[in-house]
Amino acid sequence: MAKYGKKGMLDPLDLRRQGLDKRTAKNIADMGNFGLSKSTWSNYSTARKMLEKCKRETGREMEIPLGQGDTLAFIDWLDRERKVKHGTICSYLAGIRQIHILEGYSSTKIRTELVNLVLAGKQNKETLEKKTRKEDRLPVTLVVMKLIKATLRESKLSNYEKILTWTVCCLCFNGAFRIHEILCKEKWKYDKRFTLLGKDIKLVEEKKGKSMIIVNVKWPKEEKKGKDVEVELYETGTDICPVRALRKFWKQRKTENEELPAFRMEDGMAFTGQMLNATLKSLLKDHLDYNEGKFSSHSFRIGITSTMGQKGWSEEQLKEIGRWSSRAYEFYLKLPRTTRRPAAKGIGNL
Repeated sequence: MAKYGKKGMLDPLDLRRQGLDKRTAKNIADMGNFGLSKSTWSNYSTARKMLEKCKRETGREMEIPLGQGDTLAFIDWLDRERKVKHGTICSYLAGIRQIHILEGYSSTKIRTELVNLVLAGKQNKETLEKKTRKEDRLPVTLVVMKLIKATLRESKLSNYEKILTWTVCCLCFNGAFRIHEILCKEKWKYDKRFTLLGKDIKLVEEKKGKSMIIVNVKWPKEEKKGKDVEVELYETGTDICPVRALRKFWKQRKTENEELPAFRMEDGMAFTGQMLNATLKSLLKDHLDYNEGKFSSHSFRIGITSTMGQKGWSEEQLKEIGRWSSRAYEFYLKLPRTTRRPAAKGIGNL
């Protein structure tokens, strides 16, 4: 079976076993590793480990190349024993497919018509369960934003942490960001290619004394070609104005190293999405009908669209604001201000 390096990536030593000389193996491995992101390679390495675990627990051979029966048995084990979701199963199957490619086998038998039918059923079942579940994630509305601000003032957090948290909340709400587009996943580790750094946030003065924030989002989910996307946030003149919050945060920073993550704690540790979720839960649990998972960092993303939807904005306009995949997406990239500017004005008038 194909082997991977320390970070789950293609190993030149494995390629040398396929008859390539040292220099060729290294060059091919380098090119192959750039064919997929580091996180994708890591997911594929996890898929290989899960397949090995499935073999041990079920007693089924499951050797490469996998037949349809083995693939279905693997899906069943992931569903019943591991309780994983449809998307995770598809990710693991993509990893198994990549193993076939690296081993020189055809990958066409992995996703047969029967396998696709089973996966479609799994997805439909999850969708139905989500619709009937009472504890759906709630949007952070303007009312909730004001509650967050009030509870932050009364919390035991340091003044710096209060300002940091509020700034991130304002950016998340006004920009409809996915949380890891602006925050790190880990406290002390980050990759400059994918992490929002200090230099990726600009404050631009416009005419008539107004300002806007330009956030350079790296490799956003909706952009399949690896392009960065600039998201513009406009000054609203309200209590949840992102420009006002960012200026206040910048005054509190101890260092201005533009090559470090944009949002960090006082000791230099990155402020993570997990830390934000924990803070939100602590702030809101005594003031709202809060249940596990009801409010999270993603609640800001759905909150702004819910708020503007109540004001009569069309579905296409809301997709543009949140950068959800749609036929209007390319138009959004060309003329982002046509939607962002009136949205900011609309928030200011609420």
